[in-house]
Amino acid sequence: MSEGEKRTVQYLRALVREPRVLCVDEPFGHIQHGTAATFLDIATKGSEVLYSILASTNIEELKRFATMTFALTDGRLERV
Repeated sequence: MSEGEKRTVQYLRALVREPRVLCVDEPFGHIQHGTAATFLDIATKGSEVLYSILASTNIEELKRFATMTFALTDGRLERV
């Protein structure tokens, strides 16, 4: 399995447990953007479970899934 496939399996295994919060750092490293968007669609729209996903990422296009975004600038966390 590739690193991206392994990471995708990890996320799907986490979602099966229906957690309330997912905390991930650079969640879509090694994963194709299309796969990342599908995962977020499932987690944010395709489930009856309400998830809170705390993620650090520099992929701008993933902001469309967020209800709140923050930026870390010069050591300060600011809401954008």
